[in-house]
Order: sequence, then C-alpha cells, then structure tokens
Amino acid sequence: MDNYTVVIRSVNNSEKFKKAIESVCAQSISADEIIICIPNDAIEWSVAHSNVKFVHSTKGMVSQRFEGIFASKNKYILLLDDDIDLDTDVAKKMLHEMERNKVQCIVPYWPELWPKSLFSKIFLSVWGIAIPKASGGIQYTPSGGFFYPTTNENVHCVETEGGNGAVLLIDKDFLIAKKIEPDFELELVSPYAAREDAAFIMSFIKQGGKALMVSGLMFQHLEGTTKSVSNADFIRIKGQVVNQFLFWRKYIFPRYKNNLFNSILSILCLFWHYIGFFVISLLLSLRKTSHLPISGFFSGIFNLIIK
Repeated sequence: MDNYTVVIRSVNNSEKFKKAIESVCAQSISADEIIICIPNDAIEWSVAHSNVKFVHSTKGMVSQRFEGIFASKNKYILLLDDDIDLDTDVAKKMLHEMERNKVQCIVPYWPELWPKSLFSKIFLSVWGIAIPKASGGIQYTPSGGFFYPTTNENVHCVETEGGNGAVLLIDKDFLIAKKIEPDFELELVSPYAAREDAAFIMSFIKQGGKALMVSGLMFQHLEGTTKSVSNADFIRIKGQVVNQFLFWRKYIFPRYKNNLFNSILSILCLFWHYIGFFVISLLLSLRKTSHLPISGFFSGIFNLIIK
C-alpha cells in the first residue's frame, strides 16, 4: 500500500487540535508526512512529531486545503479539519477502499450531517434543501439541495456526489491530471466558504472521477477550534445565500441547461430553495430576537444582484 499524507487546515494550537494530531499519529498505518496549513499571519507552534511540517496560505477553507495538497508529496492525501479525533483504523480502511474500488475520493457515512428532529426533516424537505431517501449516497437536487440516505451505517459503501469534507481521502494524481483548481470565489463572503466541501467533491465527479461514501469510519467531531464572532449569524447566512448560487451555477445547472424544460425546472427549484432560506432566516431572527440572520439573507441576495 502506498504511503499517504495527512493535510490539516488549522488556525491555532487549540486543545481540540492537539487531540486531532494525536489521533493522526496513532493511526494503525502511519502517514509518512503530516502537513499543517495555517494562515499567513499565524505563528507556527511546536508539534512533537518528526514528520510534521507547516505551510502558510491565505486564510480560508479553500485556500488552506489546496495549499496543503500542492505541498504534499504522496498520491493519497487524507484531508482533515482540525477538530476531528479519529479512531486508529480510519486511514487504513479508507486507503483499502480507495485501492479496492479504484475511486478518486472517499468520504465517511456520517449521519451527524442529516436533519435530526421530525420537524427539521419535514421543513427542510418541503423547501428542497435536504430530502431523505431510502438508500445510496448523497445526490443533488435541481436546486443544489441534496437527497440523503436514511439507511443505517451498516451499509458498507455506496457511490456518492457529496459528503462532509472534515474527513476526506483523495487521489492527488487525479486532481493534478484533471487540473482541478481551488474555487476562491467561495471565500469572497467568508473564509469559512459555505458549500466548499460539496464543490470540492463535485469537481472530481465533474472530471470523470468517482466518490464513495463508506460506513464504519469512526471518529469524533469536536465542534470547531475557531472563536465565534458577534456577527457570526450574519456572515453564515450571507455566505450560504451567495455560495448556494455559486455551487448551483457551476455544478448543478450545467446538468439541466441543454433542455429548456429541465433548465426552467432547475431555476424554479432554486427560487423555491431561496424562499426556504428566507423562512429559515426569519425564524432564526425571531427566535434570537436579532436582526442578524435576516439581514444576512438580504445582504446575500443584494450581493448576488449587484454581481
């Protein structure tokens, strides 16, 4: 089995990062290279492992991920967020499935992503944002929303169009050969780049690659290492509004544009999707007694109109 690189995008030496790096170093198959990609203005810190190196980039989920990828030396790259605590055999299982199935991308089956309460499941389904289905991987709707599987995690592996990029194994040789490049446009509103995981995985599929969603990859999501800011709701909603359109325009609408009926359907579905965004933003503002969520929605719409 080939060697592999781990790339972690981070901003600081938090306790959650320390757990993440320890879990990487405890893998049953050791990475011969660990790259920590941090913003240009961040100061490197001491890591007690000889195969760790730091690289710097513009701050952003897209920028830091690709800077780490381009700095790596191996064909297989395990991409991680800095708040992931892996079980010891995650890398081994992902590498095995990558080689066995001859695919270019592996993501974990991760039910944490799906809506939890009955209300949220019905609500998000009505607006076409997240719709349950019986089985299979993630599939995108004409609006750029997604169908998600309701099968349990004992299903071994299925082809998918998406997944959460907090834990992601890719084939760098395919990325380079197909000239898959960073989509910096997704960072224009916020460095946290809503939909960037979806766009990254879809960029492989668009170039003829395949992605698999694999069950049995156990890890703990430690819920973020960055500090919250006072206008976080505004930035988050605005970023989702803007980047939803960018994702739809680049990866979803091209599937439908060659047929007049289908293209009109896709546009109408996107419009309905945005009505759902508006309702969600309004409800958040009412629940939090804050103008920030609904202001973020309208700011995102204004951003799309003027551009």
